[in-house]
Amino acid sequence: SEEECRSIERDIDSIRVLADAGKLKSGTVDRTPLRSKYFFGYGYTYGAQVAGKGQEQLLPPEFVDPIPEWVHTKLISRLEDDRVVPRGWINSAVVNDYLPGGMIVSHVDPKQLFARPICICTFFAEGRLVFGVRFVFADRKFSREKSTAPEYIATMPRGSCTLMDGFSADGITHGIRPSDFDSRR
Repeated sequence: SEEECRSIERDIDSIRVLADAGKLKSGTVDRTPLRSKYFFGYGYTYGAQVAGKGQEQLLPPEFVDPIPEWVHTKLISRLEDDRVVPRGWINSAVVNDYLPGGMIVSHVDPKQLFARPICICTFFAEGRLVFGVRFVFADRKFSREKSTAPEYIATMPRGSCTLMDGFSADGITHGIRPSDFDSRR
């Protein structure tokens, strides 16, 4: 509902306030100019932090803040109540707070870090998750003209939960291009 979305969005805003005040553990916060990533429960290394594909690793739990209570009560418990996942199965949550123009390059989430299904909840605005795109960069910026077209686009309405399992999680890359949302998401 609109009320539930606004409540969760206020909670997400509170994470930003804690991060700005330096009140979160070092492994919890990872920021770029257009995206803030907050790890809870477990964090992990990725991208430029690792030597290569398959080298991603979990961070020790003491480096990352626990999953906030509001994530348990407002999100995880609903997935458990609806039997999407077994009770107690979710042991980490990652909040990606994208600003307009933000993106995540096409990738397959490493199985050693993420059990399936992968649950993606969307707030603040509708987003699109694109599958099968080969991202190309020109002058260190995403080039829509040089990148391949998506094989599939999954619309993620505000307040929705998208599940990835099987082929969508393991058989094809997924990502978010700068054009895949029009405002903060």
